[in-house]
Amino acid sequence: MTLARLNNLTASLLTSKLDAVILNPGPTLTYLTGVHFHLMERPVVLFVAPGQDPVLVLPELELPKLVLFPYKVQGVAYGENPSEWENAFRKAAQSLGLDGKRIGVEPRQLRLLEFSHVKAGAPESEFPDASNVLSALRLKKDKAEVDAMRRAVKIAQDALEATIPLMKIGMTERELSSELVIQLLKNGSDPEFPFAPIVSAGPNSANPHASPTERKLQAGDLLVVDWGAAYDGYISDLTRTCSVGEVED
Repeated sequence: MTLARLNNLTASLLTSKLDAVILNPGPTLTYLTGVHFHLMERPVVLFVAPGQDPVLVLPELELPKLVLFPYKVQGVAYGENPSEWENAFRKAAQSLGLDGKRIGVEPRQLRLLEFSHVKAGAPESEFPDASNVLSALRLKKDKAEVDAMRRAVKIAQDALEATIPLMKIGMTERELSSELVIQLLKNGSDPEFPFAPIVSAGPNSANPHASPTERKLQAGDLLVVDWGAAYDGYISDLTRTCSVGEVED
């Protein structure tokens, strides 16, 4: 399936006046490769150009992941010395002949860290926004994607159902949030959640994006839980309101 996605992307590049696209760790990279990389202090960037094998710049410690790719990818690895990074990006860009070309980027995802090295490796290139191309690629979901989204919802629902019986008066918001995190993992969520669970009670529940505090749950509190799970790169986002004990009129 991911090979078909790669082919769809390269076909879209040919009709969109883009010579290539670069992707750093995030949903699109996972969608395209089926391999998960997380954002860290070391840059990871996949170069995709029509008619050529993709090239992945990555730290040496991530090299074992190359065997996980469902299609051929050329790896350009660098060591622990940051002075090596620019040369690795230059090698990747040159191997695809990208200097002076139009290289699409994801503005909401690509960090300055990665962009500065790509630009140094292809100083004469232009870097237009490729969001529309990539969004169109992912607009129509296949069965595997729909199944993953449904699984992410079920994991979140099951986790809350397992957490509510553990709730008791005197427990802090932070403690209840911790129990929810445990249940999310037990029920199969990926460890990188869509966002940190929001658990807020009493006056704190009026804040739509509150962080759990040391406030203790009290009888009659209204409790707001805003949380989600992640599964195979797809996420859920749910909100529920319940009472702590009986609520007076």
